[in-house]
Amino acid sequence: MTEPASAPLARLALAAAAGAASDGCWLVGGAVRDALLGDPEPLDLDLATTGDVARVAKAVADTLKAPRFPLSDRYGGFRVTAAGGLQVDVMPVAPGGLADDLRRRDTTVNALAIAAADAATSWPRIDRAFVIDELGGLEDLAGGVQRACGPDAMLDDPLRVLRLARAVGGRPWKLDGETVRLARAAAGRLSSVAGERIGAELRGTLGAPRPLAGLAALERTGGLEAVLPEVRALDGIQQSPYHHLDVGGHTREVVDWSVALESRLADFVDDDDAAAATVGLDDEVAGGWTVRDATRFGALLHDIAKPRTQVLDERRGFYGFPHHDRVGEQMAGEIMERLRAPRKVVRMVQGLTRHHLRLGFMVHAQPLGRDGHYDYLSRCDPVEVEVTVLSLADRLATRGRRAEEAIEAHAALAREVLPVALQWRRDGGAPAPLLDGDALIIHTGRSPGPWLAGALERQRRARYLDPELGSEQALEAALAIPSGE
Repeated sequence: MTEPASAPLARLALAAAAGAASDGCWLVGGAVRDALLGDPEPLDLDLATTGDVARVAKAVADTLKAPRFPLSDRYGGFRVTAAGGLQVDVMPVAPGGLADDLRRRDTTVNALAIAAADAATSWPRIDRAFVIDELGGLEDLAGGVQRACGPDAMLDDPLRVLRLARAVGGRPWKLDGETVRLARAAAGRLSSVAGERIGAELRGTLGAPRPLAGLAALERTGGLEAVLPEVRALDGIQQSPYHHLDVGGHTREVVDWSVALESRLADFVDDDDAAAATVGLDDEVAGGWTVRDATRFGALLHDIAKPRTQVLDERRGFYGFPHHDRVGEQMAGEIMERLRAPRKVVRMVQGLTRHHLRLGFMVHAQPLGRDGHYDYLSRCDPVEVEVTVLSLADRLATRGRRAEEAIEAHAALAREVLPVALQWRRDGGAPAPLLDGDALIIHTGRSPGPWLAGALERQRRARYLDPELGSEQALEAALAIPSGE
């Protein structure tokens, strides 16, 4: 087996910390857990020392030739960020000693420790015989159980309620029943936690390999009601006979299909396009949020306004949700802002919510041709690729009356549009007008005004329809001003 790229650096860091600690230094928490589970490359090392924290952190930073900086908390810790994504946090051991430090952690599988010197010898493999286990964490690790370290574990830090869900999203953990009870008792305190911290945990849950399992754990522990009451409100909202589930169940299936489609784009485009789109999921949107993060939130929130917009169509005898895309755009923005997501991410999730119905409305017009492509792409830009995939996930999760026929037609349109959307993105969006605003004012003799926006847009459309368009044709397109403009 090839050694992880970070392993030599991690061994150096562990050895340096052990050498610099006058009393003792231990690797604690998640890195020990993940190493025991065979994680090929644990990248976050948490060190606890009874020695001089600043001295240990400096030794690690000097050894790795990496920067260090103090953590903004009351414990006086330091963080070292090294090459390859390796991050080393150095913290003082709790006043009561290592055993007390471990008892203060969230769950038993995260309350394991090993002396830094022992960990350094064979990292990322570690010998269970050297692991310090005060609370039965090794047994829980073997059983795949998340169990609270004590009765106050969740109350001490309500964010741990969300971390349980994130853990379940990452691996098939079972939640101990008493731990669920403790989490539900603490969930109400999440209102006092900063929005960006809640957003980070939810991002981790949705971005995990098993987001539906994470969401189920979030609901079971009371966290969903506490931090995303709008999502919890989707349960029980009836839909038309074209749906086989209520809005809550449908939303969960859309999330599931969205995840599945991330690795199935080759079914809808050629291999090169699929590879490009898949790689694009890991691109950063802003502030550490990736395209994958934003699209999974879009899947979760795409129907968020259905409870507010539900009306009974008495003639047809079932419920409809007029304008839930527009109302949902506003609600999704409010939720993402509450989670302190970067503004660019907020706009992306809003765009996905606003436009998720658009492709479905165009199914009966296929093949669309370049004119139809332009209408769709220009309106959905800059989420034209992501919303096409979301729209398909939405359709695949709608399996009521005449489902197979509708899915087949929608998938055919997605196969037509998705390659075009990917090319649109590669080209940088709509073509630039050949004649800018100043040139149009000179040619027309008109004063600047709202008419310019329409004239410029007509040029963009004309250039998309005819990439060889010349200046005369561009001017003709720009001056084809509809009556009343």
